[in-house]
Parts: sequence; structure tokens; C-alpha cells
Amino acid sequence: MLEILLGTVFSALILETSQSPDIAAFVRFREFWPYVEQDQYRTANEELKEDWVDDILKLCQGYLRKDHPRDDYRELLELAVVFLGGIPHGRRRSFFHKPGAVHRARWMARAIYALKMWIFAPQFAEYQKQRPSSSRAVKAAVPPKLDEFCIFIVRYYIRAWFSAACSANAPRNDLDLYKALAKETNKAIRESGLKALGRHMWYLSEVTVGLALFDDEMPLEEKRNVVANLRSMEGSEEPPPKVCVEEADLDNKTVASFVTKNTDKFLDLLDIDKGFLDVDPAMRGTNPMYQAGARRVRDLLVTNDATERGVALVQDFTTKNPRTKSEDQLQCLLQVVEDHRKMYPPAKKYGHCAT
Repeated sequence: MLEILLGTVFSALILETSQSPDIAAFVRFREFWPYVEQDQYRTANEELKEDWVDDILKLCQGYLRKDHPRDDYRELLELAVVFLGGIPHGRRRSFFHKPGAVHRARWMARAIYALKMWIFAPQFAEYQKQRPSSSRAVKAAVPPKLDEFCIFIVRYYIRAWFSAACSANAPRNDLDLYKALAKETNKAIRESGLKALGRHMWYLSEVTVGLALFDDEMPLEEKRNVVANLRSMEGSEEPPPKVCVEEADLDNKTVASFVTKNTDKFLDLLDIDKGFLDVDPAMRGTNPMYQAGARRVRDLLVTNDATERGVALVQDFTTKNPRTKSEDQLQCLLQVVEDHRKMYPPAKKYGHCAT
């Protein structure tokens, strides 16, 4: 869902109309990279004087202290820190990776390239002017609303993306993001973001909102309201798989607002003992029934990057280093490699967004 959100806001602001598999603006930036002076970059800390800047900077630095399964996750955090005027944790100076793939399937490339392009925009624009090219190419060097897209990335997207893997927090995270976007003053970001997000509110449905029963970061009173509604609030006869959140009443909405008696089905589906519901949320931490249910919920996958990994796998064994021209042997090879990676996960990870 967050992949769709990023792509939708990107399209609304950058207005990329090319039908090419690669994003044209990023292709031009990649061509410029050999000429970049990496110690001559700019930051937005002088322009952004808002309260959220320090919070996001601390958030990114905190995530940089953790291990990440993919190099592009770390690079996105580092670029966000540089954009906000900081130095990434663990580095004495900023270091920028050489740009690589710009295929549309590499969805995170939109965020990484946008931040990198804005950071080096003055150099990039000067490079374009010096090239023997048409005025159209010069004008298209840096998209006019690139700064707005970068602000969207650091203000909203970073927090949402790096908290997305926690299944128990999914209902609250989705609702908080929707509320934040609804208050955004930039019309293009607000309308495109709400439209994309509003079509994928799966984790606030009457059943899956049950994930929130194991959200340890939810306020105590909210947890009590969740249990109260689960026992008293009548639900739909046939609960829909997702909900439509009305903006008019959004300020009054909490996670508990979406909980009904149908949420009880969530516990049945996962075969979780409901006895912990009789225990006050303040005392649940040591309750064995709650702990068992929390472990089961933590094992649920609420994120999926299989498509991106699949594209990278195919490219590795066809475009970059073709092993065979036989389609049958290629399919067999891909299956063998995929099985090998599942059997030996600590081995070198593929599928990174090469940026």
C-alpha cells in the first residue's frame, strides 16, 4: 500500500508522463553523476523551520542504529538525514552512492533519486546548461515541484515506511497517516495521498483491526475502548474487507471506532485464547495468554516486497549476466536460486534498489 502511495504522490507532483520503463528525469540525473562534486551539496535545514523536523531527524538517526535487510532502506534514511541538515549516524561525513537502476518497478528509487537530485540540484542544473542540448532538456533538469515531493518523503513517508513491518501497529499507523495527510496544506499531496491510501484501508476493517489488541504503543485508555467496543458494538452482517474513512468525521476517529463484535473473529481465525481480554490492559504484559497471542500476531506479514525482489532476480540472471538462452532452463534456474535463498537467508541478499 505504501508503494502505491509513494508512486501516486510522485505522479501528482512530478507529472512524469513518459511510458518508458525508466523514469526519464532520473536517467538524466544518472548521466550527470560522474561530474558531481560530492562535498558540494545543499540541505533544507535553513528553509524548514517546522516543529516536525527535529522529530524526523531523531527518528531517522534512531533507525540508522539498527540493522536493515536491504541497503536501499539505509540509503533512504541517510539521504533524509542529509536533506534535513544532519550527518548520518556512523559516518564522519556524508557519502552518496552511485546511482543505478531507475526502473519503475524499483519503487523506492523514486524516493532515493528525488532526495539525491534535490541535494545536488544546483550542480545538476549547471551541468544541463553547459551541455549542447535543447532548451527543453535544460528546463526539465530538475522537476519544479521536486522540493514538495522531498518534503512529503521526509515528513510522512519515512515514519510510515519504517514502522510498516510491525503487524500489531498497522491499524494505528494507517489511521495516523490518513489523519496527517488530511491536514496537509499542499493540495496535490493531500488529494493524491488520501485517494491512494483510502483505497487500501485493509487493517481498519472490522476483523483485521483486531491486530490493535496487541499494539503495545497504543495509549492505555484507547486499549480499554477497543475491548469495550469489541464486547458491545454491533457490527456489519457481512464485514467488508476494507473500510472507507470519511474525512468529515476524521478528527473524532480512533482505532477503537472501527472495532465491533465482529473483531472477535480475528482471535478465532488465529486460534488465540480470549482470556486475556478479561485482564486490564495495564496488566497484560505478563499475562501468558496475551504473550502467546502477541507472538502469533508478530509472525504475521503485513508487508510485501516480493515483486521488486522478483524483478531484480530476473534482471540478475538475464540482462546483467545471462546464463542461458533457453526459456525452460531459465525458469528452472530462477526456481533453484529462489529456493537456495530461502534455505540460506544469511547469504548475500539480492533485490536491492541499486541507487
